[in-house]
Amino acid sequence: MMILTHIAMLGWIPVAMGLFLLMKPRRAVMAGYILAMLFLPNYQYEIPKLMDYTKFTAASIGLLMAAMMFDWRTITNFRPHWVDIPMLIWCVVPFMSSMANDTGIHDYYGFYDGMSSSLYQTFAWGIPYFLGRVYITDHQGLKEMAIAMIIAGLIYAPLCWFEIRMSPQLHNWVYGFTQHKFGQTRRGGGWRPMVFQQHGLALGMLMAMAAMCAGWLWRARTIRKIGALPMIGVAIFLLITAVFVKSSFAIVLLMMGICAYYSIKIMRHPLPLLVLIFMIPLYQFVRTNGNFTGETLVTVAETVFNSDRAGSLQFRLDNEDRIIDHAVKAKPWLGWGTWGEYMVDADNVADGMWVITFGKYGIIGLASLTLALLTPPFLMVTGLPRKYLRVPDAAPALVLSTMLVLFAYDCLMNSFPNTIFGLASGGVACVARLYWMHHGKQQHWLQVLLWRLFRRKQVNPTSRNWQ
Repeated sequence: MMILTHIAMLGWIPVAMGLFLLMKPRRAVMAGYILAMLFLPNYQYEIPKLMDYTKFTAASIGLLMAAMMFDWRTITNFRPHWVDIPMLIWCVVPFMSSMANDTGIHDYYGFYDGMSSSLYQTFAWGIPYFLGRVYITDHQGLKEMAIAMIIAGLIYAPLCWFEIRMSPQLHNWVYGFTQHKFGQTRRGGGWRPMVFQQHGLALGMLMAMAAMCAGWLWRARTIRKIGALPMIGVAIFLLITAVFVKSSFAIVLLMMGICAYYSIKIMRHPLPLLVLIFMIPLYQFVRTNGNFTGETLVTVAETVFNSDRAGSLQFRLDNEDRIIDHAVKAKPWLGWGTWGEYMVDADNVADGMWVITFGKYGIIGLASLTLALLTPPFLMVTGLPRKYLRVPDAAPALVLSTMLVLFAYDCLMNSFPNTIFGLASGGVACVARLYWMHHGKQQHWLQVLLWRLFRRKQVNPTSRNWQ
């Protein structure tokens, strides 16, 4: 049965090239990442002194090779911008951490380990971001990306309902193994589906974001139909599916996204999104310096959900405290490296991507990851002229920005990377930087920043490729 796993993983590269032959390059990239994340198996080939070959790296290798073969001119037209610095640091920080931990005591740190870890980080995070920067260059591209998220949800929804009824079996039936512990799939007297994702929590986040995109574009009247399906029906169907996937935190994030939409609509100001953005580094700061233990969150979880969810949250926070204390006292800046020494002992469990990053790569790694996720939406919501916040064609930019912010929130509790979010991050960064590019007489960057914050230039949307 594992033969299908090898065929899917090794056969992905020609599939990616076929997409470039059948579609326009931008749509081929979107379709490629979405299909890879939806259907490739959760399997990895360990290649010594080189990066592991997983569904994340396979997707990027195939699409990058196809883009270089069939659309070389677009690739070479890329010009770096300061907005790319956080992602660049995030890609190279594993090398920096490995070299910093190469003290001679352990033979698994050093140049080769650092290069391997950075190479994997580059293909799992950097290449999706790069292709997003290259291909999603205007508001029409953001619109297509948001529609692609909705279509991904519609493709996955029947499979979700099948596993809700029959239990999570598709990955095992198709690829011959179960991607996660089957005992964790029971939830609320029924089954929590996984389909081909790493975990039910990863599936819950994916479906919640698809439902949010559908609801946002429907209410903003950006699109009225997906094929022959009316948007109101699509939005309701995906919303119901996201709820029945039974991921509590994903449902909370979905509700936050819906509240953000109505807050922006009523206030005609991006303040709600700005508050959500700044709460993430604030939470990380108070957790790492020990000023916030999370007891309030546990109480809220017990009140809103049940004692089981509150107990799970308390378990996560207790383990985070041990990792934070271990990292802050010994190696706060570049962490303990990639080999698990950031864990205190065998009983220590790490769930949140943020605390894993802090343990592995220290303050520099955590800051680069946080800025890589939050800088593009911050630039978008502060640079987009306020008078255009309610324009239908602005909805995709706002919903994708919100999606990235909510994914950053998900990284506080879970650790399930997804190249779709990296692709969206690159697209939002590419479009957002246009609103911060100064034309005319050169000014100091601080003058431009203050101008943008307190007296935004009213940019004609037609000059920014609104279509």
